[in-house]
Amino acid sequence: LATRSLRHLSSRAEALPTIVSTGGIVPLVTTANSDDEDARRDSALVLASLRQAPMAMRSLHLVVWKC
Repeated sequence: LATRSLRHLSSRAEALPTIVSTGGIVPLVTTANSDDEDARRDSALVLASLRQAPMAMRSLHLVVWKC
C-alpha cells in the first residue's frame, strides 16, 4: 500500500525531492526486489520517476551501488 501511495505521489514533481530527502530510495529498491509482484511494479515505477528528476540522480546512483 505504501509503494502504491508513493507511485501516485511520484507523478507530482514537487513530491520527488521529499521521497529522496526522507530516505525513500533504499526501501523502494528493497521492495523492487521483493516477492510481491504489485509492490515490485509500483517501486519500479517510482524509481523510474525519480530517475527522471535531476536532483534524485546522484542519490539514486549511490543507493543502487550500495545494494
